[in-house]
Amino acid sequence: MSAVGNQCLCLDVVEGANAICELHDRLYAGPLAVHRHDRFKYVPDMTIGRTDNEATCAAWRAELSALTTRFEANVDEVVVERIADDEMGTIESRVPLRSAR
Repeated sequence: MSAVGNQCLCLDVVEGANAICELHDRLYAGPLAVHRHDRFKYVPDMTIGRTDNEATCAAWRAELSALTTRFEANVDEVVVERIADDEMGTIESRVPLRSAR
């Protein structure tokens, strides 16, 4: 689990993270190259909460850090999000993925 800017609570991706990073690198070496920002290190995650209150985010982290539950999910779309200077995101597009099953 991680927090972004003390406002966003995320679950870190473990299994499959390398494949997601490879997809990210291919996208940003090709069609999204003009949008690449090397000041950010890409880490795949799943956002589970966002708040404007730093204390609320800290409370969420404290409560959820004790969980030992394993979450499993299948990725069925790629979301292209523009992150502004204030670190707030706006969804630009969604790309559905074909099922590998």
